[in-house]
Amino acid sequence: GWMAKATSAGLALVLLAGAALATYAWRLPGNALAFDSEVQLALSAPEVWHKLRDLTLAHHYVPGIERTEIVSQVEEGAGATRRVYSSATDYLVERVESWQPGEGFTLSLVDDNGLAPLPFAQAKFSYQILEGEANSTGLQVRLVATLRGGRLGEWIGKSLLAAPLQARVDAVAEGLKLFYEQ
Repeated sequence: GWMAKATSAGLALVLLAGAALATYAWRLPGNALAFDSEVQLALSAPEVWHKLRDLTLAHHYVPGIERTEIVSQVEEGAGATRRVYSSATDYLVERVESWQPGEGFTLSLVDDNGLAPLPFAQAKFSYQILEGEANSTGLQVRLVATLRGGRLGEWIGKSLLAAPLQARVDAVAEGLKLFYEQ
């Protein structure tokens, strides 16, 4: 009777409120997540910068990248743009956002329409030369990303994607170390 109807109405209200909260959380801007990895390179800072500034070399140290192609008029500095191919036809566009000669740079990861690849609302990858130990140079590799889906996307990113994204950043840093030191 009336108890079953009240329970059904209450359940429907709880589900409706939950859906409204999820929709609200989806629209709230999520915080950016950062993933860092540092390596020591048995090279001087000028030697590291000489290799780092060559934007055509990414396929030598980024796992899963087959080739790299510069697609802008400029080959280095702010505005330089490259495609990094994971197959013959699948690629990601990386555009240099900031460039500090001798220190590092930041790339914005986008598709041909200028949008970050799924699941990101925004993604930036940076390489920063650091003070090193004796006869070496430190290098920090960093991914800063905001996931689509607002606060809900942020929670999903922290819960499900943090470990794989950190592993990806670590793999890039290790690949860079192997390539630069060979």
